[in-house]
Amino acid sequence: MPLTPTAIYTDLKNNELDRSSAIEILISLIENAESINTRTESIKILEKISVKDKKVFSVLENLFISDSNEKVRCLSSQVLKNLF
Repeated sequence: MPLTPTAIYTDLKNNELDRSSAIEILISLIENAESINTRTESIKILEKISVKDKKVFSVLENLFISDSNEKVRCLSSQVLKNLF
């Protein structure tokens, strides 16, 4: 199965992947994927599963402040507002 945000969410919902592993993979995709769609979908999945911890806050904050893509900055600010 390809490593996509949707596949990670599906595996999490089906209890094939634990929550902390899903979070780590999503963060890795956000930080390393070249595709803007993959990055934004990963951020949306983090919001969907209501991840409210310091590491996710820090990642979203850094994206909001310094990411080069406007969509990623805007989405990260929305998710920060909604979750924290």
